[in-house]
Order: sequence, then structure tokens, then C-alpha cells
Amino acid sequence: MSTIPQAEIDRIKQNYAIRPVVSRWIELDKNGRACCPFHQEKSPSFKVSENGYYKCFGCGAGGDVISFVQTYKAVSFKEACEIITGHVIEPERTSFKNGRIIMLSDRMAEGPEETPKAKPVKKTVNKFQALWEAKVANFTDEYADSVALNRELDARIFRWLREKDLIGLHNSKYVAFPVHDDAGNVVRCHVKDHDKDTWYYEPHCNSDKGTQSLIIGDTKVAKTTFILESQWDAFAIMSALQHWDHENDYAYIITRGASSNTDVSKHVTSQGRTILIPQNDPEDKKDNTGKTPAEKWLDRCKTGIPASVTAYVANTPEGFKDPNDWIARAAPSGGDVKEQFTERIHTPETNQSKKPQLTQAEYEAELLTRLEAVRYDPNKPPPPVEVCLMFLNVPVGARGNLSVIGSKVKTGKTGTVTSTVGVAIRGACQAQGDTLGFQWVGEATGAILHFDTEQSPADHHACVERARKRSGIEEIDRLYSYPIGKFSMRERMDILRLKVKKLAEKGKIDCIVLDGGADFVKDVNSTEIACDVVAELMRISQEFNCCIIVVIHENPSTDSGKTRGHFGSELARKAYANLRIDKDPDTDISTIYGNDNRHGSIPKQHGLCFAWDKQQGMHTTLGIYSKIVGQAKENAKITKEREKWSEIYELATDENGTKCVCPELSPDQAAKIIQDINGTKKPPITDTIKKQMQRAEIHGVLRKSKRGTWTINKTGQTGHVWDNDEMSELEMGRDNASL
Repeated sequence: MSTIPQAEIDRIKQNYAIRPVVSRWIELDKNGRACCPFHQEKSPSFKVSENGYYKCFGCGAGGDVISFVQTYKAVSFKEACEIITGHVIEPERTSFKNGRIIMLSDRMAEGPEETPKAKPVKKTVNKFQALWEAKVANFTDEYADSVALNRELDARIFRWLREKDLIGLHNSKYVAFPVHDDAGNVVRCHVKDHDKDTWYYEPHCNSDKGTQSLIIGDTKVAKTTFILESQWDAFAIMSALQHWDHENDYAYIITRGASSNTDVSKHVTSQGRTILIPQNDPEDKKDNTGKTPAEKWLDRCKTGIPASVTAYVANTPEGFKDPNDWIARAAPSGGDVKEQFTERIHTPETNQSKKPQLTQAEYEAELLTRLEAVRYDPNKPPPPVEVCLMFLNVPVGARGNLSVIGSKVKTGKTGTVTSTVGVAIRGACQAQGDTLGFQWVGEATGAILHFDTEQSPADHHACVERARKRSGIEEIDRLYSYPIGKFSMRERMDILRLKVKKLAEKGKIDCIVLDGGADFVKDVNSTEIACDVVAELMRISQEFNCCIIVVIHENPSTDSGKTRGHFGSELARKAYANLRIDKDPDTDISTIYGNDNRHGSIPKQHGLCFAWDKQQGMHTTLGIYSKIVGQAKENAKITKEREKWSEIYELATDENGTKCVCPELSPDQAAKIIQDINGTKKPPITDTIKKQMQRAEIHGVLRKSKRGTWTINKTGQTGHVWDNDEMSELEMGRDNASL
């Protein structure tokens, strides 16, 4: 058996604070809170404290930094420790003795009758580890600056490598890189003899045995893992992407050449993407198999990648030998390097990149050509905006544009989504169905694409059934609706692109509805990511001439209608229309309205009200806000008045002290009863009670008799009809009226 030494466990808990570790995968607020990753919830109940522990007050999950990684990544205790530290941990050896586990490192005297005297064990000492530490120390800041200048890279990358013990100086003149064993110990170094222009290992070994790939970063954590032949190619990419500030974003597997260490199977994981970057070998390097060393390197690496992992290939722009050559000579920006090696990718089988491979000059020329294509030309006006979605006769959706529907949780958002999908299905057909004030205009023959990131498959199915019911149409062949909550954020964007492209091959696309828009964004608070995603959505809507409706939650801490993060702000700025759903807590009535629309605002008082109808099994239209909610609040006020005065009249008696069925009360009598109810020493002021009785009469709760007393009305009866002078007199004293 084997285990991790307790000293190592204690070191991990002491040196690795829990909040930074959890933040590798979960975005925490400043108080360490987030939605629990172990169960579905809308409001954060997951808390990571600064004392080294986490706790979910919803599902009860809790523990320390190691148990969190164990549970979140579904790995063993040892694997969790290795994920946290980023290196392999050598286990403490154990043996069995009489059915018990005995730690070989323990110094336990168990008595001669149980344990015979053991022979002394010779401790293996890794002598080269100390030598390597000296080589790292010899790689000074001055030498780092010299290498950076010679390689035309940022010196910070070489200082970072030195801090991680990944670069040293051999014999005071040759740059060297470590070779680790399976336990993570440095057992030799890899050196280039510049005088002979050859690479060799010190101490010497066969390059096919006793060596391993150079691993930089943690492939179990990184969002992207690159596999390259040369460490200099890796360093050039790391320099351009400023790896010292993005350690958890990228990892690198360096095989140290085209023919060695190409079995990468034990390093590649299903975490993130795996991208191979071969060198651009010239045609004259092809051997009798018809392949260059780089092509053969690619074939060998592919065989070592598990079948469960999709590997991609990124190529260096033509005209350059490798990434190091391109970055040193062309000096591309960090954004260019990121795009070249993370976006212009393809699978080895297709051998076709998502974007054409261009030199820097070709890319700049192509970019300027695209820019000139959209230049203003008074003689070539673009096609007019084609409105396709209306709400209360106001345009709220158009082809080539984005529209936004924002709301807090549990406001009836799903009802609005089913209405937009329903009208898109219906099109211009004359059909019956409650679509909550939405109407489709223009042609409706294209596909309708709907993605739901928030609901279970069963809830999603019920949602689509309600959309079909609202449409009034039985045939919904044009609808493509998918629950994609189980897919990762990166996969969701890829799914969107792929599905749009496939549907466009068949014909037009009318509408795309993204229910849970923020779930397509890795970080809603990142300005760069938010702008990129919104720009991509704009590109899709314009390239495929369709309307995209993004449904997104509002920030829970504000009532301003602000949607989530920079992503919500960027959407609001670019949107053709911004609709909002608000729910009245007193009446449980929701209202759809929108003040930030390009072609006409819809103030809340003119918005459409709806509520859940149990009989219909969905949200149904009630009417315009000013009438529906105003009347509902007025009814609630009347009900409250009736309850108050009913209690007073039930305690009333006639002149003989006998309770009456429908007694008449003067303000003085009512004041005395109110005094008894409240248990106060003095009765309320008579004039105050008189004004309250007059207000109750306006609401139809009381009726005034000719004798100047009031009797309670039966439900449905009306009170006294007041003239303007009487109303003005009553209003003047209303603010002072109270029980």
C-alpha cells in the first residue's frame, strides 16, 4: 500500500489557501460566496472562509481545501493533492505486518516478540537535485536579460522559469532545462552545446530512455494545453501570452524534439483543450515515407492521446519555421498569438483550420479589405432593417440585431420565452394562442433555434409544449430546441456556431433564442470576454440575417434593471431593444415593459401584465399595467379596509348593550371601540376617525345615514357619492389619518 506523508499533507494545507484554490474553477465574491457547485441553486449559499474550510448551507457539503478538490474533480486524495500543488507527490511506502499497516518511515518500537530487528535500509539520495539547484542559482537576472535580448522575447518569462526551477545554467555557459522522474525529482538536465550545435543529457542517457517531456503548468487545471517539439517555441508563446499572469490558463508539454518523448498519454487530460503545434518543416526534409519530421512527430503524438480527448492542431503562419521564428521576426501582438494558436485550429483528421492560415502581412491586408467593405457609401445604401418581432405594436426585434429580455428570478421569464418562441413558430398565420402581447411580422419560413441552459430536460420539454400551445400551430418542424445545461460554457458557444452553420446550409434562420445568455460567457465581469461574446453574437445575427433574443438575469442586489456584469452592460448598449420583466410582490402580477428601445419606449404604466393561470397551466395575459395592477392594488386596499371595519362593527352594541347585526356607529362610538381593540388609555381623535370612515365610504365599505352615523355595507354595495369639495376636504386630512 501507499499513502502521502502527513508532513506533506500539513504543508499543503498551510501553503495553499483555500480561496485561491477554489477560485481556479469558481468565481467567488469578495466575501467568498458563490452558488454551490455541488447542487443547483439560484442564490449563493456556498461559503469559502479564510480559515481553510468551505461550507454549503444549502446541501451541507463542506470540508478543507483537499476535500473540496477531491469532490469537485471526482479524484482520489492523492490526485487532489497533486492538482493543488501542480506536481506529482511521492507516496510514503508501507508494508503489512500481522494484518496491520506499518509505515516504514515511522520510528515505532513494537517489541522483539512482534517485530524482529529490521535490517538498516539504505536511503537513496538524489545527488543531481542539489546540482540542479546550483545551476538554477547561476541563471542570474543579467543572464535572463541576455537570453531574452538574444531571443527577442520578454525577460519576465525567463525570470518566471527560474522561480519555478525550470531553467538553469550548465557549466556557467549553456542554458539547461530539467528532466524529472515520475516522482517529480530532477534527475538530469537537457543542454545544448552551442559549439557543436547538438543537444545532450547530463548525466548522459539514451534519449529514448530515462527522459521525459518537459511539463510546464498543470494539465489537470489548465484551460488549454499546448504540445510542442521545442521549449523555445513554448517560451515564445508564453512570452507573448504573458504566462506569468495566467499560470492556470495554459499548460505546455514539450517533447524535446520531433522523435523523442512523443508518448504524451500520461500527461494529457480531458480538462480543457489539447492543441498540438508542429513546426513548418520544408518539403526537402521529407524521407522515403513522404513525410517531414514534423508530420511524423504529429502522428506519434496523436497515438498517445486518449480516445476521450479531442486534439486540435494549430499551425504557424506560412513563411516561418516555427512559433519562435514567427514571434521573434514578425512581432505579433499577444492577441494575434492567442488567435493563431487557440482559434485558428482544426482536428488532425480534417486538416482544415477554422480560419485560413495567413502571414502577418496577408492578415493585415485582409483585415483592411473587410474594413473597406463596410465603409459608408452614399450611392450604396445597405438594405433597410427588417423588423420581425413586435410587442404591443412597438418593434422589439429585427434581423441582424440583438434583443435583450432581462428579469430577476421567478418573475415569469419562462412565460415570455415561450411567447417569443410561440410567435416565431406561428409567423403571420391566423391562429389562436396567448403570446403575451408579442407578434411576428414579415416572412416566417426559416429555422427557429432555442437553447435553454437553466432547466432540466423535463422542464424544458414542458416549456416547449407551452410555446407550441401559444403558437396555435401543430406542426413545429422549423423549431430546433435543446436543453444544454450539462454542456460547458466553451462547448455551448461551439454548439451555437456549429448548429447555426448546419441550419444555414439547409435554408434561412429566422430567430435564435438564448435562454440563459450569461451561461454562454466564461466570466460576465470580464470586459474583454464580454465584448468578444457580444461581437460574436452580432456577427452571427448579421451573417445569417436573423434576430437573436438573449434572455439574462438582472443583478439580484439592485432594482435598477441592470443585467449581469460587463456582459449585461455590453448587451444593453448593442441591443435593438431592451425589455424588462418586473413582478409586483403584493399582487404576484408580472409586467413586461421597456424604456431603452431604438424605435419607441414602453413605459411600465403602459406595459403588459400577466400572471400564472393554474387552469391553463401557463402564464396568461391580464391587460395593461395602469388598469390591471392599479385595480388589483385598489382591491387589496378595499379588502384591508373591510377587514378592519368588520372587526370594529362586530364589537358594536346598541343602546341596551346588545350586539346588532348591522349597527350604526358615530365617529365617537367607533373611536371608543378602537380604543378597546388597541388597549390604549385614550380613544383616537374623533375627527381622525371621521375622516377614516369617510375614506371607507369612498371605497364602498361603509355607508352614511341621514342621522350622521355610518353602517357597514354588504359586499358589492357602494357608498356615498362625493362631490369635488368633499373630496378635497378629505384629501387635506388624509396624511394625518391613522388608527
